[in-house]
Amino acid sequence: MKIKVKDDLFDISIKKQLHPGVWDGGSLNFVVREKLLEIAKDFIGHLEILDPEDVEDIRFTGSLANYNYTSYSDLDLHVVVDFENLLGDNKFIESFFRAKKTVWNNKHDIRIKGFDVELYVENSNEEHYATGIYSVLKDDWVKKPKRQSIKIDKKTVIKKYEDLVDRFKRLVKKRATEEDFRSLLKKIIEMRKGGLEEGGEYSTENIVFKLLRRSGIITKIVNAFSAMYDKKLSLDEQKLLIEDEEY
Repeated sequence: MKIKVKDDLFDISIKKQLHPGVWDGGSLNFVVREKLLEIAKDFIGHLEILDPEDVEDIRFTGSLANYNYTSYSDLDLHVVVDFENLLGDNKFIESFFRAKKTVWNNKHDIRIKGFDVELYVENSNEEHYATGIYSVLKDDWVKKPKRQSIKIDKKTVIKKYEDLVDRFKRLVKKRATEEDFRSLLKKIIEMRKGGLEEGGEYSTENIVFKLLRRSGIITKIVNAFSAMYDKKLSLDEQKLLIEDEEY
């Protein structure tokens, strides 16, 4: 099936300047910074297990901290913590923070300059692939982005995007299993991870992932296997009545 990608969906252009509504030259807009610190403070309170001294930094990253922002961009705010300094197994801590982050982001619809604010807890011991990272806490760049000319193979990007969308549609059409949808999502996540490790944020694989996220395909995949999981664990009321009558 041929998928027509709209121009705004496929906006992967490099802009001439950082977003003027978020930045004042090379520094974060004062009002934006104050609001981000306020949001981060509330989020840290929501996490419950963190003390102020556990927080190493509060960082703004992603495409809005770079020259490749679009109308689809989120304002990514990371609370940086050394998981090794927290009591408990790292995998448990990571799962706990992931769950807390999901609850927070689903519960709140916070926007700054028209962009959604997404909160995340980052382990300071893990590698971060972004080329633009700004310390909101210290009001300075951790990694200042460089505007550069990037040659992107759009033909290959669209082909990979269309292939994955087509796979999803085939799964829906054949009424695939929960495991089939989970497997597709796992493939997409591993594809992105490999792309980031090999080619960074401008890799074909990472751009394909962004297109899938922008177009809502990733959300649809998650919703598909989540609905199946919920149905599997639910007990139909009518079936329950029949079983009661048999006894």
